[in-house]
Amino acid sequence: MATVALRTPDAEGVAFGSRPRDRDWLIPVTIIVVIELLLWLLSYSAGFSYAPQLTAYGAVAYSCMALVLAYHTLAVLYRTRGQPPLRSLAQAAFADKTRIVSIVGGLQLVILGSSAFGALKAAMPKIVPFWLDPHIYRLEAELIGEPAWQLSAQLLGWATPFIELVYSTFVPVHVMATFAVVLLRPSSLKTRAMVSLFAIWLLLGVFGAYVFSSAGPIFYDRVYGGDIAAGLTDTLRRAPVAVRTADSLWVLHHLDRPAVGNGISAMPSMHIALTLWLALILNKTRASALGWTYLALIYVGSIHLGWHYVSDGVVSSIGVLGIWRFSRGAASSPTDNIAAKGTVFGP
Repeated sequence: MATVALRTPDAEGVAFGSRPRDRDWLIPVTIIVVIELLLWLLSYSAGFSYAPQLTAYGAVAYSCMALVLAYHTLAVLYRTRGQPPLRSLAQAAFADKTRIVSIVGGLQLVILGSSAFGALKAAMPKIVPFWLDPHIYRLEAELIGEPAWQLSAQLLGWATPFIELVYSTFVPVHVMATFAVVLLRPSSLKTRAMVSLFAIWLLLGVFGAYVFSSAGPIFYDRVYGGDIAAGLTDTLRRAPVAVRTADSLWVLHHLDRPAVGNGISAMPSMHIALTLWLALILNKTRASALGWTYLALIYVGSIHLGWHYVSDGVVSSIGVLGIWRFSRGAASSPTDNIAAKGTVFGP
């Protein structure tokens, strides 16, 4: 079974330790999750947040992890074909018992972190009401000459169904990518990826969203009144998924009803942030071009479908690049002096 080789950052001229360990990322990620939980507790105590949806997020996480583990199981059986399958699986599990513990721990951190993030995101408009949209709208209209979604509709209106189809893949792609990284063998790249992922959720998804509280073009008229976003009408006629999703999010927003993936926030764009995170992981692999192409399509889709302003992606990209650069230090230590050989997606 083919695997996708991931080169660690030693290709950039950075010498990492020869024996990276999962605790290199488990410790900082645990600290980040604890901070998120404390922020949620403050919000919950003040009456803004509901309880984290641990059961719902756990069901999603365990289901996705089961799919990824199924792939790894098939890979082990393929590699050890001709041998008793149960024996092969038992030997693989025993040989990787420390890794299994870290995977289970990482899975729990993903569930806790994502559920706390979801609760905090849903509470954001009650704590910091939407305020930034009119300023972004005026700025971009002056710089571009017209709202970006109107320009996109003129140029790419014919491609709306394709753009929506690609944009709709974001959630499954990101979720599966997250668990694929959790299953990687210990490496400097894995440490960097996991630390940066949770830092993105906290710094951009929580702090950034609260500072730059905004709803996005698709919700502009519902929040502020008027018909500023009327130019989206023709596009959304050919984007039924976007319309249903927006209507559902708006209902949940008003009813303040807990659900997986609810909450309205435009800047900084988490779609762009997390897709850029994936592109950086895939950089300098055979899938590099695919990662950057996917990022470009998600960026175009976020504007074309009215979910985000151009500025949302710019701000999130700057934030992610800064976090990625900072997390480089978290993946190394002063005693590092031997380059790691690389990491492979697969058992």
